[in-house]
Amino acid sequence: MPEFAIVMVDGFHLSALGAFTDAFWLCRNRVDNGYRAQGDELRMESKVLLLSPSSQVVTSADGRLLRADVTLANAPLLRLIQVAGFALESEEQIAALLKREQPLIRWLAKRAASGVPIGGGGAAAFLLAAAGLLDGGVASVPVNLLGAFRKRFPKVRIETQEVIAEYQSIYTAGTLAAQFGLAAQLVSVATSITLGQWVASSVGLQREALSEWKISGDPLVASAQYWMLEHFHQPFRVVDLAAMLAVSHKTLIRRFNSALNTTPHAYARGIRMHSAARMLHLTRLSVERIALAVGYSDPSSFRRLFTEYYGCSPLAYRSLPDLTHAELAQARSMV
Repeated sequence: MPEFAIVMVDGFHLSALGAFTDAFWLCRNRVDNGYRAQGDELRMESKVLLLSPSSQVVTSADGRLLRADVTLANAPLLRLIQVAGFALESEEQIAALLKREQPLIRWLAKRAASGVPIGGGGAAAFLLAAAGLLDGGVASVPVNLLGAFRKRFPKVRIETQEVIAEYQSIYTAGTLAAQFGLAAQLVSVATSITLGQWVASSVGLQREALSEWKISGDPLVASAQYWMLEHFHQPFRVVDLAAMLAVSHKTLIRRFNSALNTTPHAYARGIRMHSAARMLHLTRLSVERIALAVGYSDPSSFRRLFTEYYGCSPLAYRSLPDLTHAELAQARSMV
């Protein structure tokens, strides 16, 4: 089973390490509880590994020693890599870093070439850029290092509007405060958008920042959307959701249709189908297991609904390239 890895170099920030490991613990706990609620003993098997480029023991920015689980030499198959942010201040330190971490830089380039998404917090953008992963793209870089970064990597555009930048499955976040946001986005990439949104919500981030589901400006509709994003794997009736929101089911349907031009059930189905599609591409779980995970106890019904939604069967979809939700929506509109 492919694992998640967080790479630590000497001087790493403990907050960056904690954001990533805690985000994936929340994700694992959420998934396991979801399976348990369905009466299934299946568990999320992937785990987070602490990876050091060479030495088994790494020193944090404040001098604490931490033992890594693996090194570059014995790293297993990985689904996702995050390079933890680290202390970096002077031109001399930058030059020493890029010289010392050449094996890591080459390793990152190889992993990216094999299709592994990679995140980098803070000064880690220097390592990703040195690996050629940001050429022609964009990066979020610490403010105090902007000049040095521009000088060394003129092919990389600096992101000035958003705290997190994405370029061809390479994700960067320039500030320590953005590390949980980056971790939540990486959860979205490695598992599903709905889990990433749930992690973002759980740690107090603005929900709108990661939403791909057109959160409405109507407070009633938005409340219904958030509930469905967090409970999409559970069966529900519109009348019960309306009662929970203290309105009639006719009012909820009318407001939902007015705001989003769809029904609550159709909206929930879209979330389930998208989550299933991500699992088809990112896991080797059977169609039956995936159906159960997204709320369908009857695999045949799931196959029929999935085929209606995407225009192909789940197994056929698994063999397709990993398209984004927007690309899939565009493809469906052209059929």
